[in-house]
Amino acid sequence: MFYSFRNSSFRTPGLAALCLFMLGATASAAPVLYGVSSSNPGVLYTIDTATGAATEVVLLNDVLSFTGLEFLGEDLYVSDIGSFGGSFGRIDLNTGAVTVLSNQAGSDNWWGLAANEALGILYTIADGDTLAAVDTTGASVSVGATGFSNLGAGLAFDAGTSTLYALGFDGGLYTVDTSTGAATLVGATGLSFPNVHQGLAINPETGVLYMNDADGLDSLYTIDKQTGLATLVGPNGPVAGFGIDGLAFLNSTSEVPEPATFALVGLALVAVALRKRLAA
Repeated sequence: MFYSFRNSSFRTPGLAALCLFMLGATASAAPVLYGVSSSNPGVLYTIDTATGAATEVVLLNDVLSFTGLEFLGEDLYVSDIGSFGGSFGRIDLNTGAVTVLSNQAGSDNWWGLAANEALGILYTIADGDTLAAVDTTGASVSVGATGFSNLGAGLAFDAGTSTLYALGFDGGLYTVDTSTGAATLVGATGLSFPNVHQGLAINPETGVLYMNDADGLDSLYTIDKQTGLATLVGPNGPVAGFGIDGLAFLNSTSEVPEPATFALVGLALVAVALRKRLAA
């Protein structure tokens, strides 16, 4: 049935309601990959998961060394703060201010961090051989020995499979039992990690495992979770200090209107304007 703009059944309030409905049609923002450099001062970046290119976000007000990075909720946590490590804290995404929360239970080496959102905790491998659970104050509890030395250059927790992944100095990808701490080799990445500058993170939507290697390569990779093999995505470009070795995804809950939504709202508003003009 065709309705004229002069048809008395055609009401502006109906279009207004349509506009509000259209504005309510939104899409969740995709997870954003962040990285942080081991440098003086540390620098926070975003990293393009399609190209590997890094874009500076903010300078931090502290030094980072062999650092771990992870979001728990929307709070960003960082380990090994200071020239020689030894401190755990939180980063303000807007100002770059680093708030120190603990002395890492006396450990200088919490190289990687991984979040278990369901439990509200972070995992780290203290001194390269002992799995520990960390709360948001920086207090930690030892879970158990991994059975290997020099693990945890990068850590990532896959919530979909409840699997904790770790990188070793030997260039291998490992899984770590979160109940006992025991580690199992998955396979070789095909790269060597001589200087412990690696970050590991899992895209919470796609389940893809990413690694950033700053041991002279300054590049982003994907890692096969079944074999451990790394595949190059692309170089980071110019980065500070030793490069980006902390990696974390922000699983944003913010919503943005779809481009099509704006178009439909525009058409509705045009219809309102035409009705008023024809009725005059």
